Amino acid sequence: MSAALRIVVGADEARRTVLRRPEDRLTAPALPDHVRERISDIFGEELSAAEAVARIIEDVRSEGDAAVRRYSQQFDGSSYEAMEVTHDEIEASYEEVSSELMEALEVALDRVHLYHERQLEHGPRSFMHDGIGMTVNSLQRAGIYMAGSDTVLP
Repeated sequence: MSAALRIVVGADEARRTVLRRPEDRLTAPALPDHVRERISDIFGEELSAAEAVARIIEDVRSEGDAAVRRYSQQFDGSSYEAMEVTHDEIEASYEEVSSELMEALEVALDRVHLYHERQLEHGPRSFMHDGIGMTVNSLQRAGIYMAGSDTVLP
């Protein structure tokens, strides 16, 4: 039995055939009962994880930091007024970290930088070369949610 090479012409045909995904691959895993209950408590109705995340994102887009504070309070009970670390707080934190940990963090940082510099050497190629290439776009912003607590994290 030999494999046949299927030729697909056009983006619409590719979306309809090649890029089609079985429905079961798109189904999110079932959430544990305690997570579903927490989502229902916060949002007042049962939502999937994707629906809850979409609501949070929309609320943060429309309400900004007020929504971040509200959800942080609802999820983990934190009630911080300031969400940004000041320059003075960053400078003071260096006094509380051992030199060994600082050295380890700097080594890790250097390795991440080196990895991505080398990645750029092998990655982007112009689409002008035989119509094959890739576009690399940097992230303009990123957000991270960290549960509010008194735990010190580097």
